[in-house]
Amino acid sequence: MPVGKRLHDALRVVALLLAALAAGSAAPARPAAVVMNATLDDLAFMAGRWEGHFQGGAVDEIWMPPRGNSMAGSYRFAAEGRAPELVMMLIEHTPDGVFFRFRNFAPDFAELRPDAVVFKLDALTPNRAEFARMGDGAPLRRLIYERVDDAHLDITLEFAPGTRDRTSAVFHLMRADAGADSSLSLNRH
Repeated sequence: MPVGKRLHDALRVVALLLAALAAGSAAPARPAAVVMNATLDDLAFMAGRWEGHFQGGAVDEIWMPPRGNSMAGSYRFAAEGRAPELVMMLIEHTPDGVFFRFRNFAPDFAELRPDAVVFKLDALTPNRAEFARMGDGAPLRRLIYERVDDAHLDITLEFAPGTRDRTSAVFHLMRADAGADSSLSLNRH
């Protein structure tokens, strides 16, 4: 193998290692102890009726304010000529942490999966919550909710590398009474 090729390969390996170290060394949004002490009041920024558009259809996401040890929500995607997509969601505070569960339903309310999809809160800053997928190796790995301002909520879905044609999808939603347009963008990094 020519010296130039070996040098190029070695530099490439070093660059990849440095990139991996830099990505791994980023501090979590909030120390784990703070996430363990999180309350549902820390997630109250999600409460409200949010709407946007995606692939010619309308997206609605509604979160009720925290009550007791839970927050309940629903998601709907509706487009002309397509069956609606329906999701019921629950965020629950337990002694083991804060868990986000959801279940997909067909229009006749038949469950589309035998079990709920479960995420656990693993990073928290004011107006931003990150949930990591528990259990199976399904493509959807993380959910990130971020209140951009009083009228905007971004929801990022992060996928495992190589499992989709994109690594994330970002829903840019607006408070339903804000009256302006909102949308979903697909990031292809």
